[in-house]
Amino acid sequence: MRKKILIISNPGAKEEGNYCAGVHKDVENYKKFFMSPDGGSWYPNEIECMEQPFKPMVKMKLREMENLDFSIIIFTGHGYSEGEDTYIELRPSNNLSNNMRVDELRQPDQKRIIIVDCCRERLKPTSEINEAYLEHIEKSFSMRRDTRTIYEKLIRRLDVMNIVMYACDWDETSGDDSRKGGYYTSSLLKVCSEFIERCKGEPKSWYLPAPKAHEMSKPYVKRLKSDQNPQIEKPRSGEYLPLAIFRGSEDL
Repeated sequence: MRKKILIISNPGAKEEGNYCAGVHKDVENYKKFFMSPDGGSWYPNEIECMEQPFKPMVKMKLREMENLDFSIIIFTGHGYSEGEDTYIELRPSNNLSNNMRVDELRQPDQKRIIIVDCCRERLKPTSEINEAYLEHIEKSFSMRRDTRTIYEKLIRRLDVMNIVMYACDWDETSGDDSRKGGYYTSSLLKVCSEFIERCKGEPKSWYLPAPKAHEMSKPYVKRLKSDQNPQIEKPRSGEYLPLAIFRGSEDL
């Protein structure tokens, strides 16, 4: 299967007060998760990271991804909203032309999950894990069972769709922890951890759909920041693309 994860990050400028050190933790945590069996056992060469890229570089990368069977695009860092659009800030700059609309990350004819962990305040280009789970991921590599086959088989049978998951609502900011990462990202990965723990000992294989993981993460985000309300755009019905997977002795 042709698939790829693209992680774009922009913690901001170190000398600025809105620098988000947790963004680096987000990137590290996402890579660990997706390369573990819980996230589908992705290979390192299937995951590409771009820190503070110029917009033409991102557009070129998106063109390269046009013919994939499945993709996940993640942005963590600074962002804002204007009109009906959410913008991600690719670089710490006052030049708005280097910012990108989230809608530009979509590809309607491809199976794609888009995760956006940034602020969505109106036209203000300012922004903004669970330790036990990270330890679990580290251990899982040493006793890895290949989940790739069942993961890819599941994706092949699902319909083409785009799922866009936002860390917060319009006019809100997205919280950041320099030790654990973004509030939304760390909550999302915590939910995946708990899902895997519940599945352990089960003979059947299970998967956690991305929209369900999103919904389950909301209470955790609320506890960290009461005025941050994650949002999602997805098809109204049907089976949804997976975010986490547990492989038992029986197939899905």
